Amino acid sequence: MKPECTEHGGTLSCNSFDGFVPYLLNTFANESPVHAEGKAGVNWTFFAKTFASWVATLIVVGFSTAALFAQAVFAPSISTNKTLAVYEKGVITTAQSMVKDVQSTLALYQNASREGRLSTLPYNATWLPLNASMAKFQDTGKTLLTPAKVGTIKAGDALNYLNKALALYQQTTVSSIGQEHVYKGSTEGACNDASYDPNSPSFNAACRGPQPLKGLGAPANATKFP
Repeated sequence: MKPECTEHGGTLSCNSFDGFVPYLLNTFANESPVHAEGKAGVNWTFFAKTFASWVATLIVVGFSTAALFAQAVFAPSISTNKTLAVYEKGVITTAQSMVKDVQSTLALYQNASREGRLSTLPYNATWLPLNASMAKFQDTGKTLLTPAKVGTIKAGDALNYLNKALALYQQTTVSSIGQEHVYKGSTEGACNDASYDPNSPSFNAACRGPQPLKGLGAPANATKFP
């Protein structure tokens, strides 16, 4: 049988391998020579999409990594929240104790102020507004210490609360350092008590010193300096 190959509907059929080899050589011999296409052979649209996907991959991976890292670094932890709660409660309760001390002293002189016996503490102009301000201050502290009402306390709010208590001390007390007559416990012509009468003034009462730590309880109320 003579070796030969035929095509039917795009399918190649050879009756032997000897017929396939001549057919293959003849096919290549009749093909047009291959020429380099250069730039014209590049699919620039596909190339641009491929390059853009590379860049997008870098951006997406970078932001994803940053997001995961930020979540790990900045996410609150249970232990940290507990520590912050201790600091916040300490700052606020200290401020409350300071104001409570001043308010208790103010209460001692309520009658003398109402009766007009104290020129430095007029009842309507000074005693009532000051007492109301301190009561409001204490209510604000209770609100700050109620998580259901305020949630997380902002550091600035806690510090501002303490600063207001310090401002009250700054405005209503004097320093006794270096004084010969005015100091805590002095009775030699220095201080007057709540029974003060301007018609027969007496300055032989023991001078009361501030006790800002008294309302904190033990062991804070027993703190000494240094």
